[in-house]
Amino acid sequence: MDSQEQFQLEPIKLAVIINFLIFAGFSNWVALAYIHDFIGRNPLPDIIFHFVDEQPWAIPLGDFMVMLCSISLILLFIFHKHRIVVIRRILFIIACLYSFRTVMMLVTQLPAGYKNNEVRCRPLINKINRTLSIYLIRTLEQTIHVGLQDNSKQMLCGDFLFSGHTLIMVSWFLVDFWLKKFFFEFL
Repeated sequence: MDSQEQFQLEPIKLAVIINFLIFAGFSNWVALAYIHDFIGRNPLPDIIFHFVDEQPWAIPLGDFMVMLCSISLILLFIFHKHRIVVIRRILFIIACLYSFRTVMMLVTQLPAGYKNNEVRCRPLINKINRTLSIYLIRTLEQTIHVGLQDNSKQMLCGDFLFSGHTLIMVSWFLVDFWLKKFFFEFL
């Protein structure tokens, strides 16, 4: 063996993790499609929002930060010496976070913090008109857009406790600090 460690591709591990990620992502979209009609539209009282109005620049800034993190992650995937190991570990972290996000969406029902939830969120569908086809269409929309929603259009509301922005930022934090040190040697 050379002075450098030899890393095997281990396609079975990679396939298991990719399937786990697909399942976790899809379960998120199904959960969001389902809980949208159960989330209240009146925002909870917030001390900060009482004194500081909603800042319209914050959402595009958050989107920009997610884009920067995603680009740097892709560059890491491309240029890292042991990219397969890094990809496996990062995808595992993201799949775990998506799984946790699914559980959080189903057990917590917090309304969006926007002042104009009736405008930002899609209308609620009453109990009589809720059909399987509605949920399937919503899930299909989320799947086609890979979970991304256009902030300029009405969106499905219900994942504001643990948003996709939070997921990307936490993933980047875990990769940047923990992956360097000691976690996930078995992956």
